[in-house]
Amino acid sequence: PVIYPRRKRDDVGTIIVVRDTSGSIDKPLCDEFSAQVTAMCADLNCSAIVLDCDTKVHAEYRIDPGSECPLKVIGGGGTDFRAAFDCVRRMIDDGESIAGMIYLTDLDGAFPDEPADYPVLWAAYGTRATAPFGRTIHVK
Repeated sequence: PVIYPRRKRDDVGTIIVVRDTSGSIDKPLCDEFSAQVTAMCADLNCSAIVLDCDTKVHAEYRIDPGSECPLKVIGGGGTDFRAAFDCVRRMIDDGESIAGMIYLTDLDGAFPDEPADYPVLWAAYGTRATAPFGRTIHVK
């Protein structure tokens, strides 16, 4: 038998990406969040569900590889991370297959009491704080 190299990447599954749209996140940073989502879907050849969230989830977008993440964000209030985690829990309960969550934020908000039962990556912009669960990376 012969093993041939593949040109197609493995299917990653659906990734949840939450854009923190609270008042502490300015327009240039929101634009950066959108560009990162577009690049991630293209690079990983994966689909994403993008949630705009401050104290509640304001919008949900499905992004496929090669499509652009909307630049327009909805929000502007305080920050409560629990709203996005509650939304994802409902998605999972409804049968959505979730590979994990990436939360684009400044980490200034209320965290859930319990960690999620799926992988969570916190991309923390402009802070040295660390989330109480998941993995935190600091982005300049």
